[in-house]
Amino acid sequence: MTNIEKAQEDAAEIRKAKIRRIKAYRSVYGTDADRTVAQQIVWNDMMAACYANRPTMVPDKAGHLCPLRTAQAEGKRMLFLEIQEFTRARPE
Repeated sequence: MTNIEKAQEDAAEIRKAKIRRIKAYRSVYGTDADRTVAQQIVWNDMMAACYANRPTMVPDKAGHLCPLRTAQAEGKRMLFLEIQEFTRARPE
């Protein structure tokens, strides 16, 4: 097997793995156009908990920006956005 053939085979396996992940995420979270009632309840809760539609800048008790809490909020948001991307992706 040549290097090119090996690279093509590896790329095909990566595509297959991505499609499997997309399908798995969709089975758990549904899609924007097709969610069960339970999936929508979970999705709404995740949107609220993960700062999906609000700033991630979190104040401390004194009202000043808290870098640690802001970083934690941004981490939650990043995870939510990754999950959202999988539910919106089209399997190829």
